[in-house]
Amino acid sequence: MTDGAQADGPHPAPATLYLIDGHSLLYRAYYAIPRLSTASGQPTNAVYGMATMLLKVVRERKPDYLAIAFDTKAPTHRHRAYEAYKSHRPPMPDALSAQLPLLDRLIDALRMPKLALEGYEADDLIATAAIRAAARGLTVVIVSSDKDLYQLVGGAVSLYDAMKDLSIGPDQVAERFGIAPAQIPDLLGLMGDSIDNVPGVPGVGEKTASALIRQFGSIDQLLARLGDVERPKLRESLRAHAEQARMSRELARLHSDCPVEIALEAFKFSPPDVEALRRLFADLEFTTLLKGLPAGQAGLPAAGVLEAPAAALPPVRTDLESLWAALPSAQVVALSLHVGPHPDQPPAGLCASIDDGGAYYLPWGNAVRELCDRAREAARPIAAHGAKSIVHALGDLGIEPPAMAFDTWLAAYLLDPTRARYDVDQLALAYGLEPPPAAASLEERPEGCGALSRTVRRLIPPMRRAINEQGLEPLLDEVELPLIEVLTAMERRGILLDTDQLQEVRVELRGHLDRLEERIYQLAGARFNLNSPKQLADILFEKLGLPPVRKTKTGYSTDEAVLTQLALQHELPAELINHRQLSKLLSTYVEALPALINPRTGRIHTTFHQTVAATGRLSSSNPNLQNIPIRGEWGLRIRRCFIAPPGHALLSADYNQIELRLMAHLSQDPMLLEAFQRDDDVHAATAAQLFGLPREQITGPMRRVAKTINFAVIYGMSPFGLSKELGIAQLEARRYIERYFDYYRGVKEFIAATIARAAQDGYVATLWRRRRPIPELAQRAAAVRALGERTAVNTVVQGSAADLIKVAMNRVHRRLRREGRESALLLQIHDELVLEAPDGELAAVSALVVQEMEGVASLSVPLRVDLGTGRHWAETQ
Repeated sequence: MTDGAQADGPHPAPATLYLIDGHSLLYRAYYAIPRLSTASGQPTNAVYGMATMLLKVVRERKPDYLAIAFDTKAPTHRHRAYEAYKSHRPPMPDALSAQLPLLDRLIDALRMPKLALEGYEADDLIATAAIRAAARGLTVVIVSSDKDLYQLVGGAVSLYDAMKDLSIGPDQVAERFGIAPAQIPDLLGLMGDSIDNVPGVPGVGEKTASALIRQFGSIDQLLARLGDVERPKLRESLRAHAEQARMSRELARLHSDCPVEIALEAFKFSPPDVEALRRLFADLEFTTLLKGLPAGQAGLPAAGVLEAPAAALPPVRTDLESLWAALPSAQVVALSLHVGPHPDQPPAGLCASIDDGGAYYLPWGNAVRELCDRAREAARPIAAHGAKSIVHALGDLGIEPPAMAFDTWLAAYLLDPTRARYDVDQLALAYGLEPPPAAASLEERPEGCGALSRTVRRLIPPMRRAINEQGLEPLLDEVELPLIEVLTAMERRGILLDTDQLQEVRVELRGHLDRLEERIYQLAGARFNLNSPKQLADILFEKLGLPPVRKTKTGYSTDEAVLTQLALQHELPAELINHRQLSKLLSTYVEALPALINPRTGRIHTTFHQTVAATGRLSSSNPNLQNIPIRGEWGLRIRRCFIAPPGHALLSADYNQIELRLMAHLSQDPMLLEAFQRDDDVHAATAAQLFGLPREQITGPMRRVAKTINFAVIYGMSPFGLSKELGIAQLEARRYIERYFDYYRGVKEFIAATIARAAQDGYVATLWRRRRPIPELAQRAAAVRALGERTAVNTVVQGSAADLIKVAMNRVHRRLRREGRESALLLQIHDELVLEAPDGELAAVSALVVQEMEGVASLSVPLRVDLGTGRHWAETQ
């Protein structure tokens, strides 16, 4: 070990070297902390525990030098000496191995030098570094609780148990084992080590081994004086396993002569990369650790949090003349609503924050109107967190807001679409800013409203940089932000509902369900509670004798997947599935929709969400209109109740086989490309290949099988899943998939390349560069990796389709407004747009919609839109 020369003069306290036993801490953290994971399912408990302990060492111990040691996978001299060494260790748990890449990020962010060498254990590297550093006059602290390392304690070397906050020196070793640290190898030679599969002597535990070493001093002295061992059985065991005891001692003895150069300067402590820690903790949703990081760009993590008490909220300014004067030169204006004590009523006011960091309060009404007018005249960009709610509020005031230039909520979603929440305080912590004070209903107080607007304003520059670094600015600026105006207009327009017809559906469906219940009781041979899993299990598996499919903690499962499988053997499970589906339709739509009609407009106003689905798809709620079945009698009956007003029609524009067309473009499969370019029936073409028949001999059922397989490939369906979907044997399903890939080789290559790229990058991206992390691919469990593979492929295809229709919505909405049309978008249902148009505009608007939707992107295959019109929604299908 080398370092610089020591200067003459007063002798300062010796420098300290902290040597961290990485694997010991990792496993201890994993088993000590209950299951912890991100919203996307990424396990994080071990990394959280490691981060907590390592930050504790850095913050409280303030080391001068530091390194963290790890084992490698290569065998060591101990494996050569004893083949069974560590052979009984189970493989690393999948939930732990999935965290290893995150551990690397943590150590890199902490700027901790790693100590590892092929063929040598971390304990030996620690011993080598400790002995050499102590010889140079350093104080050495080994961070571990591993008893193997106790043998190094003494002189300038001690141990530190970070989890228990316990320092271990010779006195502590003597207190625990009754022996000196140097005698630990002899102790382990007798008692063995079940973790490392060191055999020791049969029948000798820690207590006996400790007593023997205290009495005889060492294994050699013990074996030389076996006649002094009083217990005959113990004496014979020691005699019979003498060589095993000596071998076990050598396995336990640490080597301090590893062939590695350990330069002291390489271990010199460097402050952590706080911004890298911040990104990691934000990605892993470590809120508490985030709060412990300092605001700003530099410095060590602080022990406390950075929140200010609610009473310390800075005042908002009501000097509007100052705001008007500063507005023309402001880079951006960040807004937040002062919702007041009654959220159902109009807001009480609005806060605006600009470049000077202050927040201005504007009472709801003319002052807000003047702000929007002045911002529009000065061409000042507007930003917010959740901008759609502000656009709605301004619309209620009769104000057309300026275009939104940034939305921190949308930006956060694009940067990580798998998070469960995108709160302002979480974002502030993630970007090194002091969050708005934690207080209930901040928006209800003008000061809280001002704090939110100020935080949003400060978030914009770092979030914009992150967006640009990931190449997401076109997706944000050209797709998601313009969509705010479109969705707001759709939500405000709403759709008419024929309540009289819906009441008829309710009566008929209720009667149908009653008759279906009686049919179920007849098939079961008894009456029972259809909503009781236990009673249903008794009927299915006891009374009817059907084979149980899956057992849960509370008994045999009767979920839909189980019933679907059982339906192949008996009519009762099929009728139960039908009953469940129709009951859900009754409660979710038929009975619930009338209560959701707005009394002022007489319409249903669903809410669209941009930041829920990780694929980028829109979702809707209150009510969710995207799950009404397209097929089936009752789904169509419900859709008949959504109507156009007199003198108007509904127009449905649906992308034709958009996901298959995107698969053709993405994979460049020549067979798929040719089929779509000549406008062929892709499902019939696939069926001809699967069944080995000419096209003219393909029947309807054959085409349906091919259609199922075409889409099953996109969704990564396994032979097992396909067999269940088609009701065929797994072997037959596997053959179908193999024939499919034999014909569409480009699709097979695209899927393999997508999975490989996702495993390498950790994410996939759509045609519009929308990213989605795929952490499942880093896990060992085959089932979890298979899920990741399906998710990767599906996200690229379905996510590209989601982006495409969003662009189409923006184009259609802008064109309708530009031409002054009364027609308007009402709904988006995945690949379908629903519009309301006056009869006099229907022909022109139909042509307009087709032109805009088919011209949305230049792909290798043409986009096609299927149109339908009618007085009600079902008629447009």
